[in-house]
Amino acid sequence: MAKLIITGNIKPIVGNTEMYSLSTFDNLMTSNALLSLSPKIQWNLHVQDKKGWRIAKGNTKEGEHITYKFTHKSLQYKSLKIVVTRGKDKGEFYIKPQEAEESKITRVDILDINGQRLPKGKRLHYTETLIVKAHCVGMFGQKVSFTLWEDDAIGKGHDPVINMMNRINPMPLIGEVDHQGVARVVFRLPSYTMAVQIANAGKAKGDRSEGNTHEYYVTAELVSKHILEASPNVNIVNPTHLPDPVKKPKSDEVKSTSAKPPVNSPHKEKINKPKPKEETAKFPQSPAAKKQTDPEGKILSAEFTDGTGKTLKNAKTGDVVSIKMVTQNMKGKNVIVRIWEEDFSRYSNDLLYEKTVTLRYHTSNVINNVKLTRLMYTKSNEWGEGSERECFIEVEHLTTSVTSQVIPVSVDGEKAEVDGNDSVAVIKEKREEKKGCICEESKLYWGKYFTCLERKKIIEISKRLLCDPNHLTSAMALETGGKFDPSLVNDSGYTGLIQIGGDAARDINRRKGTNITAGKNGSLKNMTKFEQLTYVEYYLEPFRTKLNTLVDFYLAILMPVDCGKGNQDNHIVFNKNLVLDYNFRGEVIKNTKWVRKNGYIKNPVFHKEGEKEDGKTYVWEISKEISKWYKKGEFNKIMSFECQKEILDNIIVSKKDSQWHDPIDNPEIALFNFGGIEKPKSSSFGIVRTYPNGAPKNHQGLDIFASKGTPVKACLNGIVVLVSENAGAFGKLVVIEVDKEDLDKARINYQLQYKGEKEKGPGFGDSNKRFLRYGHLSEISVKNKQEVTAGMEIGKSGNSGNASKQSIKARHLHFEITDAKTAGDGLNNRENPAFYVRLTAPNKNKQENNKK
Repeated sequence: MAKLIITGNIKPIVGNTEMYSLSTFDNLMTSNALLSLSPKIQWNLHVQDKKGWRIAKGNTKEGEHITYKFTHKSLQYKSLKIVVTRGKDKGEFYIKPQEAEESKITRVDILDINGQRLPKGKRLHYTETLIVKAHCVGMFGQKVSFTLWEDDAIGKGHDPVINMMNRINPMPLIGEVDHQGVARVVFRLPSYTMAVQIANAGKAKGDRSEGNTHEYYVTAELVSKHILEASPNVNIVNPTHLPDPVKKPKSDEVKSTSAKPPVNSPHKEKINKPKPKEETAKFPQSPAAKKQTDPEGKILSAEFTDGTGKTLKNAKTGDVVSIKMVTQNMKGKNVIVRIWEEDFSRYSNDLLYEKTVTLRYHTSNVINNVKLTRLMYTKSNEWGEGSERECFIEVEHLTTSVTSQVIPVSVDGEKAEVDGNDSVAVIKEKREEKKGCICEESKLYWGKYFTCLERKKIIEISKRLLCDPNHLTSAMALETGGKFDPSLVNDSGYTGLIQIGGDAARDINRRKGTNITAGKNGSLKNMTKFEQLTYVEYYLEPFRTKLNTLVDFYLAILMPVDCGKGNQDNHIVFNKNLVLDYNFRGEVIKNTKWVRKNGYIKNPVFHKEGEKEDGKTYVWEISKEISKWYKKGEFNKIMSFECQKEILDNIIVSKKDSQWHDPIDNPEIALFNFGGIEKPKSSSFGIVRTYPNGAPKNHQGLDIFASKGTPVKACLNGIVVLVSENAGAFGKLVVIEVDKEDLDKARINYQLQYKGEKEKGPGFGDSNKRFLRYGHLSEISVKNKQEVTAGMEIGKSGNSGNASKQSIKARHLHFEITDAKTAGDGLNNRENPAFYVRLTAPNKNKQENNKK
């Protein structure tokens, strides 16, 4: 058995197409005179997850040269390798896909109701349900809008002008990009009653009628950034079509439909020869050359011009020309411009020129000094060429990629049978698939330094900030030196996970109505990681639309004024050579110039030029340092999970036979205190509050968010031992005695989250009695000495007692667990209810906008 050697990119970028080949020696062994006797070459992609190695389905390929395009999903695996076999010979090639820095949609797929790819040429029925997936890069948590179109354009292109009236769904369907980089929606064709009429209203140029099949495709667009992607067409049978009478062709009308050259042609196309992209805009510079409009309608034209801007009708070798592009809203966008010679005799194209440019203007852009060299002429002078060349200009958006497949749909199309077990979509209702905890699914970088609830909070924050959670953890790692210590204070008084300074703390207080302080005597350093993450989010909120790349994310923390300049490698962030400004007292005026000078001195970690240091810190130096921490984070994921709650299923965590029912369905901790300030710590159990004079204050139970009138349930079977319409601070109160063993069975492995939070108070456990206390009710529906069962409604939540003057967004149920009917003062005889209540991740928007 020989060992085959594979060549290719060991670190492919997500979203790019990469080629992999056998080494030159192995290629020669295969491509010799005994080719017909050589065994076939087969390639497979293998992935490694927590269950071990397995072959990735749908990635088997054959030949000496193959390509793979890696999706966002490939980043979640422990390792990947390409395996090639040729008879008994075998080779392995380990790869590590890399995150793409630019957000883009790489592919749009149309699947059947069972989530299966559509066989080529299959015609669908107008009663079908279609699943559409957009594969995205760098867009976790962002929303994508999907639109279904009927295609009247000729060929594979989707002309936005021709098809502008062919929108099938009046309102786009919205899907959110998940942790695997995929956004999904379901199109139920029967619900679009006007689809057939819309499809028949127009027809492609040259067609007498729509025919018996309609072609459909889907566009996917990032809602906030207008990154647009289109699928290939799918064919749907036209139910209104009446076929033309069969006409027998005359003998001289029968012609070959083959468009390919003979197999044994000596001019067989070269391996790996570059080709124009199918979906890009193409503009002919000679009469017979290729033409295709831009699917997005942003590149309107491209042409050769002379030095004065005049259009050139012809050009010769040695001429220096310009390429003029007319564009629409493209200032600052990157495009690739290519010049192709179209070789009609060989059914291929020769690439003569290629350049990546950043467009400077919205409407008209020019590339100057393009020389038509002798090499260009020679390169395109192959078999069958004359003295003239047919050329076209191709312009490719760097935010676009491929298109989805064509689907045929018809009344006589074969309906897909719904798989009752594994279907990802059912016409009536999508079957919920049980999943693990979201903190486990995310494979969070640096995750082992956080608890389950902290990981969940990081993911929720990242969704709201429209950023990658791994960028957040990597930035915290750099700022804390990998310690993730919220009490860390540097010499300048910057504090915590992202080193918030005094000015930033005051800005947060101004915007959010908080009262935090930084520095050695500040309040930030006394917070837990879970608490301080709230203020990390507050700090980053103003940059919400700019946190697109790892570098820009970190610049928002390091030098906020430069956030958004992460792609400008030579931009100067710090400069010790700046002249400082002073006031009349001789004190330094703390402005941006001072910060840039001081920043260089205070941050030697970014000095990457060694002896060549010129007193300046550039973006590329900052990028190099934060990228180092990002890569380290991948090796600091948590691999063994003991999550407190499977957030999607609301299941009982205890493996014992417990009858526990949460006091409120889908309970979440109250985020806001009585004054309407976000402070979840004050809703937990322990020494978590303060008196006006600053002295510590106890909270005797757990405050669970509940709009007024929310049903309150008995957690276990028991007997009502106390009903009070006015129990002082508790207001309307119900107390239920339950069996100790039943309660013990319901206990879960909760981890304390807040500074001052306690597991239990003094004296708890001295008695074998257990009581559940429900306070601040608005209605009571049980009586004293009444037997209750787990899940039975005992009343409704409200704002009685000392909660009568609370903010609406602070509405809650006060819930306690005690070992005495009247538990006494302070934390005496009480236990933390969070060890029993299955808390879900809090929904800040829901609580903040509560209306009752």
